[in-house]
Amino acid sequence: MIQRLGSLLMALGVFVWAQDGQAQCATCGNPALTAGASDLGKALGEEVVEAPALTLSGSYSFTNFDEFQDADGKILPPEDPTVGLTKDYFLALHVLVLNAEASHPIGLALSLALPYGIAAFHNERGEEGTDPGLADIESRLRFDVNKLTGFWSKGNKPRLNVSLGGVAPTGEFVASTDIAGSDRYVSLGRGQAWGLAEFDLRGYMENGAGWYVTGGLRTALQPYIGTNDYKFEWGDEYRLSVGGSAQVIPKKMGLGLGVDWNKRSTSLENGVDFANGGGQDITASATVQGRLPGNLMASLGLRYTLWREVRGTQVISDPNVFGGVAYRFGGSKVVKKDGPPAPKPNVLPGEVPK
Repeated sequence: MIQRLGSLLMALGVFVWAQDGQAQCATCGNPALTAGASDLGKALGEEVVEAPALTLSGSYSFTNFDEFQDADGKILPPEDPTVGLTKDYFLALHVLVLNAEASHPIGLALSLALPYGIAAFHNERGEEGTDPGLADIESRLRFDVNKLTGFWSKGNKPRLNVSLGGVAPTGEFVASTDIAGSDRYVSLGRGQAWGLAEFDLRGYMENGAGWYVTGGLRTALQPYIGTNDYKFEWGDEYRLSVGGSAQVIPKKMGLGLGVDWNKRSTSLENGVDFANGGGQDITASATVQGRLPGNLMASLGLRYTLWREVRGTQVISDPNVFGGVAYRFGGSKVVKKDGPPAPKPNVLPGEVPK
């Protein structure tokens, strides 16, 4: 319910530390730059749209990266000999995501997410700068299974949505073989198209509380081929989330709590396991959401890592802060009145005239 708006407005980026000579990659790990605005009506208790609707949203996310973790779970500062950087090293990611979703009451919705990132850094060579740019654009087609099949279509029954989509390689990606001639330190894309499949199962209670279980799979549609026959094959990515929500002020403000599990399979570099990529983590999130004047919806949240496992040595993130606003055009039926109500008769049915 309320939590859904925050989880979809959220834009998160988890950097994966590459080996020496490889650019940092802002999206080279988990479900990167995930964002969207589907099911925004559910954020304040509305189940489905009753008329065609267009939802526009914008979100902002900030994550700082200044520590590393090795395969044994040890937290390392940048100047540790294993990492080989300086104590002044840092990496910070600002992400703005614009999203549009068109939904129809038959149970279909099409969305487009346009992410833009600004990566600020102080690298191992003592250079400071920012690498801005467009990240990989995402598009989804969402199916409301309840509406399309008529199953559990009435009452407070659990609702199931299934989404299929793709990710276009619009963000710049710099491979290890190309970094010497590149003016970028941070990649905001992954160089190849991806396919994605997701499900969203949630239920609501009469008091406004709700629960949800969501999951997803992302897979690269083909390997990345660079200069000198360089080949990089991204590993598949998996996500599973569970949580609940409650309305603090009915129809006005709510609170959502959730736990997410993310897994990044091992990638291959020229046919060999990529040394410093892949792993899994468990995170917890808290989101406050509400309706602002002018029919705007707003979200503010925090995501914190509870447990993390990595391959090799990877840069890790501080808690992720995110927020966003959304507005929906249409979605509700307008009841037309043919005229003023008929006058009340002097004698009602069953009465005896005086």
